[in-house]
Amino acid sequence: MKKITIKDIAKASGVSNTTISRVLSNNGYVSKETRQKVLEIINKKKYIPNILARSLRTNKTNTFGLIIPDFINPFFGALAKGITDAALKRGYNVILCNSDYNFSQEILSINTLIERQIDALIIATPIVELPEIINLTKKHGIKLISLEKNSQIKDLNFIDVDHFYGGRLVGEYLTELGHKNFFFLGNTKIPDVEERLNGFQELLKTKGIDFNPSIFLSSINDIDEINETIEKLAKNLKGITAIFAANDFIASIAIAKLLRLGLKIPDDISVIGYDDISFSSITIVPLTTVRVPTVSFGNLVTEKIIDILDKKEKNQKIRLVIREGIELIERNSCKSLSIN
Repeated sequence: MKKITIKDIAKASGVSNTTISRVLSNNGYVSKETRQKVLEIINKKKYIPNILARSLRTNKTNTFGLIIPDFINPFFGALAKGITDAALKRGYNVILCNSDYNFSQEILSINTLIERQIDALIIATPIVELPEIINLTKKHGIKLISLEKNSQIKDLNFIDVDHFYGGRLVGEYLTELGHKNFFFLGNTKIPDVEERLNGFQELLKTKGIDFNPSIFLSSINDIDEINETIEKLAKNLKGITAIFAANDFIASIAIAKLLRLGLKIPDDISVIGYDDISFSSITIVPLTTVRVPTVSFGNLVTEKIIDILDKKEKNQKIRLVIREGIELIERNSCKSLSIN
C-alpha cells in the first residue's frame, strides 16, 4: 500500500502543502471550515505525520517527557492527566516515565527521553542530584522544569504548590478541634513533604503548642513500612490524638491498619491526609484532607512550558509557587475533642 503523504492530503483537500502543515502543527491561520475539511480527509485516509521529518524542518518534536516517582499513588495519575490533557490540546505529546524514587532509574529515563529528542522535561520527583540533571538537559538544549521548589539553585525552573500553606491549614484545623498531641506520618526527605511539615509546625508555634519533633518519621516509602509504623504507634499512643499523614495514600493505608487493630476512627484517633485524591471521599472512613488542585495545576504547568517553547512567553525563567485552589476538605476522619 502506498504511503500517504502531505502532498496527497493537500491534493485531496484542494489546498497547499503549507496549509496542511499549519493544520498539523496547529500553528498559523487556517479558516475553521478548511481546518475541519483537512482533518476529515486526514482521518479518512488514515494519514500519519512523519514526526522525524517535521522535527528536522522545525528543530522541534512537539514532545516532552514527564518523570513521576510513583505510578501507584493516584495523585501522580491526576497530575499526569492534567499535563497530558493540556499538551494534547496544544498539539504536543507527552512520554511518561516512572522513577520509583530511584535516582539511577531517573537518569536512565532522562537519557532515553533525550534519545527521543524531547523539547522539554518535567520532573515531578524529589531531585537529589539536580546539578547533574540540569547540566545533562542543558547540554542537549532541553528545557527543564521541576515540580518541586528549590530557590537555591540558580538555573532551575520550577512550578510548585504552596505546601507550606497547606501544612498551616492542617495545623489550624486540628488545633481548632482541640488537638495538641500529633504524629506525623511521611518521608521528610522529600522537599514537598518537608514543606507541609514546616507549615504545620509553624502554625503550632503560633498557638503556643510545644511539638516534639522526635515523633516524626522520615523513612516511609511503602505499604509495609506504613503498616509496621502504625502497628508500633497503636501499641503506645502516648496521648497522641491525631495523625497528620503526608498524603492521602498514606492516610488511607493508616486508617485501614488502625481499623484492623480494633481502633475506631475518629473516636480513638483522628487522621488527616493531604492531596484529596480521587478515592479520599469513599474510603471506609471518608478522609478529611487538604485539597490540591492537581489536574488544573498540571494544566498550568503544560501551558507555561509550551508558551516558552513556542516563544509566547517573554520571561524564559519560570519560578512559580501556586496557592490558589488549596483548601481544607472536612469529612469524617477527625474528631473535635470538645465533644464527648
